[in-house]
Amino acid sequence: MAADLIRTFVAIEIPSSVREELDAAIAPLRRAERLRWTQPAGWHLTLKFLGELSREDVKRVSAICTRVASSLRPFDGALGGWGAFPSPHRPRVLWVGMQRGAEATVTAAKAVEDALFEAGFPREGKPFHPHLTLARIEDPAAGSRASAVLQEHPFASAAFRVDRIVVFQSVLDRGGARYHPLAVCPFAKT
Repeated sequence: MAADLIRTFVAIEIPSSVREELDAAIAPLRRAERLRWTQPAGWHLTLKFLGELSREDVKRVSAICTRVASSLRPFDGALGGWGAFPSPHRPRVLWVGMQRGAEATVTAAKAVEDALFEAGFPREGKPFHPHLTLARIEDPAAGSRASAVLQEHPFASAAFRVDRIVVFQSVLDRGGARYHPLAVCPFAKT
């Protein structure tokens, strides 16, 4: 039954103070360009998108992520560096990267990916690049303008502590996606 399935992903949360800082940095652009902007309340760094899962699979994923997280060490992160997928000249997605802690984020994503693959979940089809999605683009000209403006205004957030991963449910509705934590998985104590 589709109603019993839970749209699931694993992510690193971004503190509200950093989300506010980032929101202020892109506010002028948000008003100028009519793109499908993501909402600050939902900003996170996805480590692994799993799609529609049964309740039993969500429990398995949560247990696996708890085990993986307990083997990881907390680290400092900071957002910075604008980008676009697939390229700044043909943007479909605008994003901000992980300026500090990128290597540790990649390590966390790989650990989650490997453990879930061993448990029977499929591997991601493309390489992992730590980023936070800011906007999805339907109008290529507006996306190119926005990408160019972002490049002219460098951004670097305050540092924040990454000490857990979270298994989230994504609920899609008219107002966009809403995210609900299903399991908080703390890293090893330092």
